[in-house]
Amino acid sequence: FSDSTGNLIWYSDGFAVFDRSFEEMGNGRLFDTLVDSKYTETQGVLALPDPGDPDRSYALFLAGDYAIIDHTMDSGIGGIVGPPYLKNWYAPGPPIGGTEKMHAVRHANGRDWWILNIIADGTPDTPRAPRLGVSLLDPQGINPMHEAELGLQEAESIDWFFGELRVSHGGSKI
Repeated sequence: FSDSTGNLIWYSDGFAVFDRSFEEMGNGRLFDTLVDSKYTETQGVLALPDPGDPDRSYALFLAGDYAIIDHTMDSGIGGIVGPPYLKNWYAPGPPIGGTEKMHAVRHANGRDWWILNIIADGTPDTPRAPRLGVSLLDPQGINPMHEAELGLQEAESIDWFFGELRVSHGGSKI
């Protein structure tokens, strides 16, 4: 995550959040998620600005954890607000299962963000057709996830596991 001139503010390796001096932030270690269990992630972390506060940003992790980073904490080097991580930003929706697909698209209002996830909570033996999970990040925080059917058929194997979730530049196509 960088400022408007491209200067680094923080980054994540999927396990922790680091400040611009390449040090792990206090409370920056991610626990109790798929990422921490050494699960592979292709799109496991999103970095988004806080629509309600230019001095804050969000680190969203695929397993449902998130952190709010205050850029002014620790003498301006940044720090995580409150408890280390807040759980289940997608609640009361379903857990995000197995696809490793997460993306964000700027809302038409130019301020908020749509958070998109491919949800597939089946197993290799009983795959389910993937669905689209949609949440909104606005000045009040992350709104609960809603599901949308994608019109895809269930498969005999997890053929939706590979690849990534991409959105067109204008946000009109997934």
